[in-house]
Amino acid sequence: MPKSITLVVNHLLYGGAARVAAHLTNAWAGMGRKVTILTTIGGHEPAMYPLHPEVVLLPLNLRGVSSNPLQAVGRNLGRLLLLRRAIRATHPDLLVSFLDSNNIMSLIATRGLPRIPVIISERTDPHGRSLGSIWGWLRRLTYPWADCLVTQSRHAMDFFPAPVRTKGRVIPNPVLPFPAADPSRPANPRSLVITLGRLHRVKGHDLLIEAFA
Repeated sequence: MPKSITLVVNHLLYGGAARVAAHLTNAWAGMGRKVTILTTIGGHEPAMYPLHPEVVLLPLNLRGVSSNPLQAVGRNLGRLLLLRRAIRATHPDLLVSFLDSNNIMSLIATRGLPRIPVIISERTDPHGRSLGSIWGWLRRLTYPWADCLVTQSRHAMDFFPAPVRTKGRVIPNPVLPFPAADPSRPANPRSLVITLGRLHRVKGHDLLIEAFA
């Protein structure tokens, strides 16, 4: 098991990727491993999810809006250099990246560096999300470089070509137990179901409503 692990994620403010990244880093830090989180969006805001005191959070703030394609190319090259420099500075034995654009940038940023195993993780169904022509082409180019691709379902894994699938692992989202209920509080006679997520077909709110109905 690697002693030093670096994660790349958008932020730790909300969403499933941030939640899973926090769970993983807390578990690894609790095992005595050196863990660093690089956030590509903001990062100066307090994390929504509690972090182990030994986890190091480094905000890179790589995102921004470009006014034209030439400026976009220049900014993306600058972002790659910043990400590459940050990865090298953390001296990881393993790099774990979350979400498609971060995966692409991490795979490019680690090219030519001393051998660093890279695990990339798709946190949504790629069938229902278009990256655009350029980023889509970059994903097809770079994903075969990864040591492992993690998806949350077999359907999502089937989106990718065979050379990527052979190094893939399907790992569903974890379900963590709630703390024990306060015995002094009266029991609620009604069951309450809450779902939280953007109103998009890939989130499956319609299926959840039908299932509980």
